[in-house]
Amino acid sequence: MANLRTAFVLLAILLLPIASAEIVSTVDLTNHGGIEDIDLGINAAKISPSGTTVILVGAEGYAHIISAENAERRENDIELNSGRNADFNDVAWHPQGQTALLVGDQGMVLRYAVSDHSLTNVNGSVALIGENVSSIDWRSGGDFAYVASDNGRIWRFQEGSGFTEIENSQSSSITDVECHPSNNICLVSSLDDGIGIIDRDHTLTWLGGTTIGTWIAIDCADPTLNECVALGSGLSSKVIEINAANAGASTTRITQQFGATTGDITGVSTAVDGTSIIHLAPFGTIRHVMDEDEAYGMIVTEELTDTNADIAGKTIVAAWETEYQTGYILTSFGEIIEFETKEEEVESSLLLVLLMGAIIIAVPGSIIGLIFMNSTYLQKKYKEWRMKSN
Repeated sequence: MANLRTAFVLLAILLLPIASAEIVSTVDLTNHGGIEDIDLGINAAKISPSGTTVILVGAEGYAHIISAENAERRENDIELNSGRNADFNDVAWHPQGQTALLVGDQGMVLRYAVSDHSLTNVNGSVALIGENVSSIDWRSGGDFAYVASDNGRIWRFQEGSGFTEIENSQSSSITDVECHPSNNICLVSSLDDGIGIIDRDHTLTWLGGTTIGTWIAIDCADPTLNECVALGSGLSSKVIEINAANAGASTTRITQQFGATTGDITGVSTAVDGTSIIHLAPFGTIRHVMDEDEAYGMIVTEELTDTNADIAGKTIVAAWETEYQTGYILTSFGEIIEFETKEEEVESSLLLVLLMGAIIIAVPGSIIGLIFMNSTYLQKKYKEWRMKSN
């Protein structure tokens, strides 16, 4: 019996979650400094569908174009003159990549044209006067965009008909509008009213089980999956499984928390290979893999105080990759921070993951065998079972 108790104790210890492995950053950072020498108050930035340029928008009508592939080089910049003093809050490229819509406070909606770098008024935007427009995105077909305000109102926009308010809006601030890249279905996140889904006929349904929590952003990173991930305060995430035939019948999985990290979620950017880069404050990032619903440390907040003190206090607005684990981060100040793979640590981290997986698979079988070999009772029962089966 003593040997049996010992084996059970070993089993209990070895089956505890393996949490002692240190989480380390998988990329190196280089701060290339600000686009200008002042705080630009950047609120949003989006990479073009071609992957070549990024449009930035921010405080007091600021709008600017930089290179996506060589973001640190200022000779590629294009200053956009909005002629406005209100703050821009979000921007969305049309799927064809020839125009983008910029939205902001006081019902401001402007169209950017790639052909001549002009900013012009949008048809019907008078309907939004007095609204602080917080979010916008085009659905994949490019026929409609959805815009939302900080008082919970949502509109659809079409070039010919202008803006039409969608029924069933709530009163809580809309924090993000995100359209799936393949199926003309869009999602909205809110501070207090949960997560809504907009079907192909512009019908808005609020998904059950999402009103608990404060949702900050949504990303539909993988166009091959009818799934998106919603991200919320308290380092929480929830996968949304889209019913393409009946969007209102879409479902959600159980809310999960990201462990082994600190801070809180402030936003998300779509990365390469159907993955998402989650922004954290204090400065840090997590990579989320949609098809596995798994997350990995990318930039660990705790490391920056010692290794990159000049970056540690910054706020991430957007991130984009030129290839996997290589790309740029833009801060609200307007700084360009380059990241690239930390080769040795990535290899070590992958090896550690593989070893941990092997331990998780192998240890239970070994311990169960140990328990069996030290238990005359189990051996007796096994012999009785074998005799009956024969």
